[in-house]
Amino acid sequence: MLHTEITITASRPAVKVGESVGIRIQVEYNGLIPVYCLRVGFGYRNHLNRKDAVKWLKIYMKGKSETEMTVDLKSSYCGLMYAELKRVQGSDYLRLISISKKLRGQAKIAVMPQIYDIPLTLSTSLRGFLADSSEYSKETSGDDPSEIFGIRDYRPGDRMQWVHWKMTAKSEGYAVKEFSKPEGYPLVLFLDLPAEIPEADQLRCTHRLIEAAASLSNSLLGQECRHYLSWCGRNMKINRVGVRSEEELYTALGMILQIQTYQNQGEWETMYCEMYGRGSYGRFLKVTPSGLVQSGGRTLCRFDSENLKESLIGLYLEI
Repeated sequence: MLHTEITITASRPAVKVGESVGIRIQVEYNGLIPVYCLRVGFGYRNHLNRKDAVKWLKIYMKGKSETEMTVDLKSSYCGLMYAELKRVQGSDYLRLISISKKLRGQAKIAVMPQIYDIPLTLSTSLRGFLADSSEYSKETSGDDPSEIFGIRDYRPGDRMQWVHWKMTAKSEGYAVKEFSKPEGYPLVLFLDLPAEIPEADQLRCTHRLIEAAASLSNSLLGQECRHYLSWCGRNMKINRVGVRSEEELYTALGMILQIQTYQNQGEWETMYCEMYGRGSYGRFLKVTPSGLVQSGGRTLCRFDSENLKESLIGLYLEI
């Protein structure tokens, strides 16, 4: 029996496209039969690929001992990359005895997309969008009487119904209520990944879609525009994640990396409204793998999905 303990780990939980990640394989041999050489096989793949690429490592042992090897991997596509132990084969010095057994063990690495700056112009209506929201600004007052922003001294022109009578009774002058400003998400950025994409092109198309959406999202943050990233999940459920900061963008991307193709069941904006309500956003943008940014059935712009970096940097999108 081949008495080995073999583990596989990744040096980093997340990398960007094109960056190397170390896959560390640690081997502990406790067998009675001296083993001269171990061959450890492991496979690695993007989660959209059904077939593994397999590497075999030769590890030379001196009786009972421990050792480790590190292999650098990199991916040209974003997504979840899995490295999985497959099999170990051991033989003595003369190769008279050879033993093989299956292995279990897996390391998961999130491969994040490259993000590019896209010049954007936002309309005044989007910048001033007020949504049906339970979130309120902590910096700016508004005119929603359901939530009080703060209390201030009376100013000429203030209405008497704004007076906070309880506070006024404790002060020398009128105390006036300032109301809160609801904070909405003016835009929904929907990632459209239909199942009609040929299987051989799914990895490439998904990579382009995520990279384009991530770049658009990051550029919206640069314009201080809160928005939702949205996509179709399991059982045709429409997922969404609010993005207000770079940290929230990367949190959303960690979830989007698991995106799968789906059978197109109809108009996504209608389905989104049925689930989240029409008043929860101002504009619905759909990004497609073919390089289209669409809203309300109209194409707002087109980017070159084959030369994504050059076309996104040169893209000017007015929303």
